[in-house]
Amino acid sequence: FISVERGAAHLKWAMIDVLRPCLVLALQRDHELEPIVKPLRHQRGVEVRDVPVVSGLRSRSREERRAYRQACYRRYFARARRWLLSYGDLACFAHGAWRRHQLLALEDDHGFVVRLALFDGVAEGGIWLRTPALSRGRRVTAVRPGRLWLEPGSYREHIWAF
Repeated sequence: FISVERGAAHLKWAMIDVLRPCLVLALQRDHELEPIVKPLRHQRGVEVRDVPVVSGLRSRSREERRAYRQACYRRYFARARRWLLSYGDLACFAHGAWRRHQLLALEDDHGFVVRLALFDGVAEGGIWLRTPALSRGRRVTAVRPGRLWLEPGSYREHIWAF
């Protein structure tokens, strides 16, 4: 999303104001990001580096991108098991009711995503989810539901308005 006419510059600048990065990487072919990064080049405390785009890349259709994401979800969840995650000291960033097969981010103490999971139901004192095994030493301390839910079997994405 880089269309300045559609508000991309304001969105990117707002993200930069919130995140306060010291380095911004601009991956561009023909200066298409200049309307966005030009003001940043003059901002103190922010370094903008231009990174050339790999020449072998090709554009993909919307359907090709969708099929690729579905294949990635299928591979990721191929070894998923059903787990009960206890509420305990869990931070739950819920927006109302959850939907079965809704995509969840499982986060650690530092807010890093350690696994993706699919919501599978509510239990007394916890939630059921489907995810590959968690890495040892990576404790889940937060669950952040997304707006996507995946069709069982096909892994086709759907956006769910809360």
